[in-house]
Amino acid sequence: MASSWVLNRAKERIETLIHSGGEDHALRSAVLAELRQVVGFEAFVWPLTDPETATGVAPMAEISCPADVPLVIKAKYASPINRWTALSGNPRPAASLFAATGADLARHPLWDGILRGYGVGDIASLVFADQHGIWSWLDLWRQSSDPAFSDTDIAFLASLAPVMTLGLRRSRAQQFHVGSLGPAVPVPAQAVLVMNEDMHVVGQTASAAQWLSLLQRAPRPNAGIPAEVFNVVAQLLAKEAKVDGHASAARVHVGRGQWASLRAARMMSPDAGAPEDVDAPEDVDRTGDGGAPRDRSEPLDKSGPADKSGPADESGPADKSRERDNERTAAIAVTIQECPPAARLGVFVRSYGLTARERQALALLAMGMENEALAQRMGIAPYTVQDHFKAIFSKTGMHSRAGVLALALGTASRSEVSFEEPT
Repeated sequence: MASSWVLNRAKERIETLIHSGGEDHALRSAVLAELRQVVGFEAFVWPLTDPETATGVAPMAEISCPADVPLVIKAKYASPINRWTALSGNPRPAASLFAATGADLARHPLWDGILRGYGVGDIASLVFADQHGIWSWLDLWRQSSDPAFSDTDIAFLASLAPVMTLGLRRSRAQQFHVGSLGPAVPVPAQAVLVMNEDMHVVGQTASAAQWLSLLQRAPRPNAGIPAEVFNVVAQLLAKEAKVDGHASAARVHVGRGQWASLRAARMMSPDAGAPEDVDAPEDVDRTGDGGAPRDRSEPLDKSGPADKSGPADESGPADKSRERDNERTAAIAVTIQECPPAARLGVFVRSYGLTARERQALALLAMGMENEALAQRMGIAPYTVQDHFKAIFSKTGMHSRAGVLALALGTASRSEVSFEEPT
């Protein structure tokens, strides 16, 4: 175990790395090098996440079971124990599997079903989240022959979360800066992959192969499939199992200021009704309510109460059971497409740390509202609208409303864009 002096020096070096900026891959690599020296681990998994859905994208990993990556992802999503979405609400955003299970590691399906066979012991989990979203999570694996992570280890990891979260959010904001990244290139047409619950591809459209040059491939023998695909499928399965309620969707930067959108959903027969999981990441406010998410208890169909006079459901218990079994075994469709402008805007406002009112102002601007109409819609004075946009300019490094909107929606030219780190 490292001394407190060694841990403090490591923390200072990591904070220096964060404040120096840089893209997320280099940032994660540098932090891992420091952690390996003072905490110690044999393997790691470190994805970024969509800040709203918390679904993994752009992963970095060094593990002993690369052939089992799809099943590792599925099992990681399948348990609430030390899940990043659960840790994000805890006072301490880090925990060890040993402590969380009372030394009964078999309580976690990832360890019991896969990692036990590879000699993995304790796992330290850390989440990077703030009021704007969940940005990433990190798992460090030790061998079963090594001691479990100590409380000192976990406390040290937790102490890194605030500055690391800021650094990861800053790196995400920088991905919108296209000025130094060259002109945008056309992205492929929408693609669809058909998956089963064992995480195998059973079919795909022709354009799916074109996305491989833009998205990150999983390691062999799964190199034909982007790692993000496995993540959205695993999130769908977790949501169906009521482990987590986030949408099975993700937005990921694919280079040169461009973003892809992925979503997993059950394929249903025409007479089976709509699947339960129809959620996508919330767009920023289009209605003037300050960007608040829609109340999930509110019905999507607001035409009035359902007609109760129709025929009763005459299907018996056996029929209902078969229907549920069919839904569970139905194939899963994963769509991949260029991220729509409104969905880009959702990541943009979180990455730059805009307040709810600043988000609302920018969303209404995107709808084409001028200053007077915008002020009336927000219920504020026009000069207060100006104050909101001054704050947005300060956070984004832009100097005009048109420039901010172009940067957020993906239409900025090289001359329009400058980059300043968000606070």
